[in-house]
Amino acid sequence: MPNKPNHWGYKMFLLAGGESGICYDFVFYTGKGNKQEHGFCTDIVLD
Repeated sequence: MPNKPNHWGYKMFLLAGGESGICYDFVFYTGKGNKQEHGFCTDIVLD
């Protein structure tokens, strides 16, 4: 998106219980880093 106000940022993925809302795990994504084996989403699930 060329007109996006911020061209950088962070993403946080959170795994929480459906009824309880308890946080079980979270991952911060700050951009490209180490080489990923399967892809970003698959690595989060397998992590």
